[in-house]
Order: sequence, then C-alpha cells, then structure tokens
Amino acid sequence: MSHAISLSQLVTELTTVADRWTERWPGLPSILNMCLKRLELNADTTLAPRTQAIANCLLDLCEWIEKNGQSQATRNQEPAYHNRLHFADTMISLSYLLIAQRQWQTLSQSPLSESHIEWVSLLSMLAHDLMHDGKTNRYPQELEQRSVNHLKPFMNNHSLDQADQVLITQLILHTDANSIIANHARIKIRAFDLNDPDCLTILITESDILASCLSATQTVRTQNLYQEWLLLYPEQAQQLLQPKNRLLFLERIALFSSPASKLLTIDQDRQAQIDAIQTK
Repeated sequence: MSHAISLSQLVTELTTVADRWTERWPGLPSILNMCLKRLELNADTTLAPRTQAIANCLLDLCEWIEKNGQSQATRNQEPAYHNRLHFADTMISLSYLLIAQRQWQTLSQSPLSESHIEWVSLLSMLAHDLMHDGKTNRYPQELEQRSVNHLKPFMNNHSLDQADQVLITQLILHTDANSIIANHARIKIRAFDLNDPDCLTILITESDILASCLSATQTVRTQNLYQEWLLLYPEQAQQLLQPKNRLLFLERIALFSSPASKLLTIDQDRQAQIDAIQTK
C-alpha cells in the first residue's frame, strides 16, 4: 500500500517541476516513472494482457510526447501552457489523487479499485491534450476529439481492448471545460467508485486543473496561459489576469467533489482564494 500523502507534498512537487521546466528539465518519461513508483505500478511486472497493452501504450506515448515537445521547442512552437509541463502537472496531480482515493476507500471499507482502472486513467490523462495547439474550442469537444484522433494509432498499435478505447475516449472528451459542471452533477448522489466512468471522469478533470487552482502553484500556470493566449486571443489574455475572472474560474471551473480531493483538503484552498477575492 502506498504511503500517506498530503497537499503540501503535492505543492512541493508541482513547484519543483515548474522550477525545472526552464532549466534541468528531467523529461516527461522520468516524471511518469516517478508517478508510477509512487503508485507502486510497474509495467515490467506480470500484468494481465489487457492491462499490459495499456501500460505499453502509456510508456510509448510518453516517449513520443517528450520527443515531439523537444522538436517543437527548438522551433519555438511548443505552446506556452499546453506543453510538457502541463502534461507533467496533470500526471503528478492524478497520482496524488489516486493515492488519496485508495486511502479513502480503505477508510470507508469499500473495495480498492483495480490497478487496471488506474492504468486507464493514467493513459487518458497523458493523452487528454495530445497535440494541443494553444487554441480554444470553436465547438464542444473540438480539441478533445482531436486528441482522441491522435491517440487512436497508439491504441491500435498496442492492440488495446475496444472497451478500454471507448472508455479512454469518453474520459478525454469530458475534459472539455464546458463539460465540468455537468460532470460533477452526474455523480452528485452516487457512491463514488472509480469503476464508474462518470466518477473516473471527475478524478481526471480535477487533475487537469489542479496546478492552476492551488494558491501556491497557480501564478506560474496562469502566466503561462496568458502567454499562450496573448497572440491568439489578446483580449481574453488580458481578462485572464483580472481578479473577477479568477473568481469566475474558481467558482465555475475549479470544482472538486471526489473523496480524494476532500481528503487532500483541496476545496479549502480554493475557498480561501474565493474569500480573499470577494473581500477585496
């Protein structure tokens, strides 16, 4: 069983990886391996064939993303926010939430989720912004569907089970920011179980935005998104830095309802930011 983790540990790790983004970048595969070690998941152990296919796909895709990101960076084409740092942020965040979820399930005496589901979540997380170009959706799930389209050859090359491909597709599509309120509403009165795709969606979407939500890590991520939007959407970029829009983000997008997020006290950090903005 994984060791206990805390929000302060997560903040330290997210801060460290951001500091190393411009210098001493360890590479996305190294960060993924660190996350797998934390979760005590090992692709080299004897896994069921269906799970092994996902593990192999995850490692292959991670190597490809790092090489593609390096290539983009040499041409000054890697997005300022949707880059390898964001991929790292989301993988680190998900690994912490998965451990917290395990701990909650132990405390609640519910069955622990199978590692297969955790492998599925990791692959979905890694692929959710695959080939993101810094633009925003012109219609629902536009960029998310593009990510799925880029992921499909990897999934097919590794012979992923069709049911897993369908689930991964669903998870990625529901990371569209406009889906978040509906995502949380769907599981409001359900028992939280990672084997329920709607519940797994919550853990994925929480991981996607976590580094941009926490008071101690949000400044760097907000500035990165500002730089990404500055050339494409200059008006929206300026609005991004206004407190009223930070408040809107915290109230409507930065939603956390998983037991894991509650165990890590993420919503307390979020509420403190809301209170600070509203009292100014």
